[in-house]
Amino acid sequence: MTVTIEPQSDSDHSLAEVVKPRAIYAALNSRPVTEEAQALVDAVVAQVLAHEHLSGKHKRHGPNADTHRRLTGAFLSDLLRALGSHKADGWVFRSMMTATFSGSGDASHRRFTGLTEAMEGAGLLDVRKARAWGGSRFPVVREDGTDEDHEHDDGAEQERSATKFRATTTLRDLIAAHGLDLSEARVHFLQALPENPIVLRGASTSTNGRKVKGAKLDAMKMPGLAHLRDGLAVHEDALRRLNTFLDGFTFEGGVHRGYRRVFNLADDSGFAFDKGGRLYSQGEDAYQTMSKGKRRQMLINGDEVVEMDIRASFLSVLHGLNGLPFDARQDPYELDTLPAMMVGEHDMRRWAVKAWTVATLGYTQHFTKWPDRPREDFLKLTGRQLQAVYPIGAVKKKMTEKFPILGRWGDLKENWADLMAKEASAMFDTMTELMVQHGIPSLTVHDSLIVRRKDLEVAQAALERHYAAHCHILPYIPPVYVE
Repeated sequence: MTVTIEPQSDSDHSLAEVVKPRAIYAALNSRPVTEEAQALVDAVVAQVLAHEHLSGKHKRHGPNADTHRRLTGAFLSDLLRALGSHKADGWVFRSMMTATFSGSGDASHRRFTGLTEAMEGAGLLDVRKARAWGGSRFPVVREDGTDEDHEHDDGAEQERSATKFRATTTLRDLIAAHGLDLSEARVHFLQALPENPIVLRGASTSTNGRKVKGAKLDAMKMPGLAHLRDGLAVHEDALRRLNTFLDGFTFEGGVHRGYRRVFNLADDSGFAFDKGGRLYSQGEDAYQTMSKGKRRQMLINGDEVVEMDIRASFLSVLHGLNGLPFDARQDPYELDTLPAMMVGEHDMRRWAVKAWTVATLGYTQHFTKWPDRPREDFLKLTGRQLQAVYPIGAVKKKMTEKFPILGRWGDLKENWADLMAKEASAMFDTMTELMVQHGIPSLTVHDSLIVRRKDLEVAQAALERHYAAHCHILPYIPPVYVE
């Protein structure tokens, strides 16, 4: 028997999502590139200097004035992007801890503090210090068993204790007076490519039952990680080369301003750049944050693109590394032994099975209860409790019967970071080969690859070859139909 229910509408207040501002990270790494943006920066600098003159603070001359102007432009870019973001409601965040400004170029702690204080004093900036917000109003990080780390923003301080900033009405009027459209921040300001594109993170921890992202580790400053410095240099050089190559192409319909590659568990004694390693396109509005449908509307140098998806990638890697056969041509998430439920055209049974698989293989062991993310999403979609419709124990039983290797999850030598590393290495090597041997640009979304339609055949052959080499199994890539 199949249960069919209508999708929940936004007017259903019992299910309506509470919309909270999601502040944008103030990366401070953009510069004005249009006359309008440069004029805006000059106007803000003039108002800040006027305020400082009246207050008798900060004399800025020569090189110091140039640095101040660059920092002002970088901060205005972040504020403008936040104003154009419905989710951010105009807010940006930045930890004001001195250590978080290390390696930030013009944005030293002293300079940024001076700038924000002056802008606030001049009536251009609203400031909400961490203690004033109680740590919960801006959920800049949400992590449970199903969430991957949000690495699109270069913020070790993605935490609820960061200080928040927003342009005042006065600054908004100034922006409008200079003819800047809030939706075109990326047109007026150019974000720099990542200066340090390789990120090392330690193991995650748990606080009050919630996962806390592993801390950033600086191998150049930590004596205990000195043995990683040579490898770090090699990986950074390789990624800078890819970033520079892709920077020579024009992307329409989606934003890409360079990758960061995040390695996990770097504080493990045996770490050798073989844990994690996914590529994250920087910026809260990066193409990776878009829906698949919107990504497929992108253009690269005016050419239409296709996206090749590897079906059930982590399941494929798990079987491949253990020398087991796995045929992803048959949908692994189809379980007709569980009760069927349709919401509109969406098969919620398949949804639940896939959610369980993704959550399990993204964690260190089996869950005994549904994690927050799938539980909340199921409620929003159906109006029903996930555990009541699809008990997690029942889903686990059926999936471990179908794929016995899943029953050993948590006791295997591989964990989530190993599966991710194999997949990420296959993607990176594919993208590098396409760049070096063919001059072909490509973009990744972890288990998929975006290329121009005309490059599909060459790219798919390279992806299949590198995936098989790293994961010991041939991936199944559903046919990409080209009109």
